[in-house]
Amino acid sequence: MSEIALSLKNVTKLFKKSTFHWQSLKGAVLKGELLKTFKSSKTFMALNNVNLDIYKGETFGIIGENGAGKSTILKIFANILRPTSGEVIVSGKTASLIELGAGFHPEISGEENIIINGIILGLKKKEIKRILPEIVEFSELSDFIKEPVKIYSSGMYIRLGFAIAVFVNAPILLIDEVLAVGDEHFSKKCISKIRELQREGKTIVFVSHNLPLVSELCHRVCLLEKGQVKKIGNPEEVINAYKSSIEPEPIKEEEILRYGDKRVSIEKIEINGRSENFSINSGEEVIFNIYYKNSSGEKDIVFGIAFHKEEGDLVYGTNTSIDNFKINPEMTKGVISFILPKFSLPEGHYYIDVAIHSLNGIPYDWWKKCLYFKVKSNIKDIGGFRPEHKWEQKIILK
Repeated sequence: MSEIALSLKNVTKLFKKSTFHWQSLKGAVLKGELLKTFKSSKTFMALNNVNLDIYKGETFGIIGENGAGKSTILKIFANILRPTSGEVIVSGKTASLIELGAGFHPEISGEENIIINGIILGLKKKEIKRILPEIVEFSELSDFIKEPVKIYSSGMYIRLGFAIAVFVNAPILLIDEVLAVGDEHFSKKCISKIRELQREGKTIVFVSHNLPLVSELCHRVCLLEKGQVKKIGNPEEVINAYKSSIEPEPIKEEEILRYGDKRVSIEKIEINGRSENFSINSGEEVIFNIYYKNSSGEKDIVFGIAFHKEEGDLVYGTNTSIDNFKINPEMTKGVISFILPKFSLPEGHYYIDVAIHSLNGIPYDWWKKCLYFKVKSNIKDIGGFRPEHKWEQKIILK
C-alpha cells in the first residue's frame, strides 16, 4: 500500500461571520455593539467532515466552485489554518504557493524576501545563499531582485513566490490558483518545473479552475462541493462529473462578440429550432440554422461554423467553401443549415462561433461564443471528438 503524505480525518472548519460592521474598536464600544458582535456571530462551515488521503509521490488535484473549500484545505495542510475539529496528518516539510504575495514584506528587496521565506521554510542561511542564484535565475527577476517588492507586479510576485517554493526542496508542494496570474511563457516554465518535481517523486497538491491543466498534471482529483467531498478518482471521470453538475449561464444578446461590416448579416442562430442554451444527446441528429440577410446583394459569400470546448479549445471548424457548397447570392434573405446526422462530441460543455465572410476571409458578420450547449452521453470518452470506431483482436498462431 502507498505511503500517505497528507491526510484529513473527519475535518471540519468553521468561520465566524459577524452581523455587525464597524470601522474601529472605539466606534463599536460607543455604539454598544462590541458585545453584540461576539454574541451574534454566525458561523460558516467551510469544510464539513472531510476525509482525504494523499499519497507520497502523487500529484493530487482539487476542483470545485468558488467557496467549495479548496483553498481552506491547502491552508490547513500548510498550517496557516487549524481545523475546528478532526485530525490532520502532514508527513514532511511543505512549501506552499497559496496567496499572491503572502509572506513577502513589501518594504524590503526581493533578495531579502527570499532569505526570510527560506528561513521560515526551515532552511539555514547557508543553504539559502547556495540556492539563491537558481531562484533568481528561474524567476527571471535579476534586474529587480535588489528592489523592494512593493514595486512588483502581480506576475512578478508569482515568479518570485513559485521560484522560492520549488527550490527549497520540500517533499510536499501546495499550489493554489495563483499560477493563473502569470504570463504564458512563465506558466509553461512552471508546468515544466512541476513535471520535473513529479519525476523526483515530490507530492504535489494542485488547486485550479483550469480543468485541462488539472487533467494533464494530476494522478487523482477530488471534487469539492459546499465543503464536502463529492467524488475522488480518475481526473477525467471527476472532471466530467463536475462539468455535468454545472449548467452554462444563458448568453445575453449584448454579450455576443460581433465583428464585420454587416453587408451580409446574421439575424438569428438556432440549434434544432431553439435559440437558447440546451442539452444535446450524443448520437442524435442536430441541425444548426443560420438565418441571414444579404440586403446589399453581395455575391462573394462564405458561411462558417466552429465548435469550441468550454475552456476555449477548438474542436472542429468548417465552412461552405471548404465543403464546396455553392451559395446562391440572389437569395437576399434565407437560412443556411449545417446538419450533423449523428452528433459525435463527447460529454461536456461547448459553444459555437458562426461567421459570414468573403472567400479571402474578410468578415461580413462574425458571432463569437453565440450559443452554448451541453452534450449528454452514457459513453464517457475523453478528448475533442468522438469518431465512429470499433475494436478488433486477432490471434497470431505460432
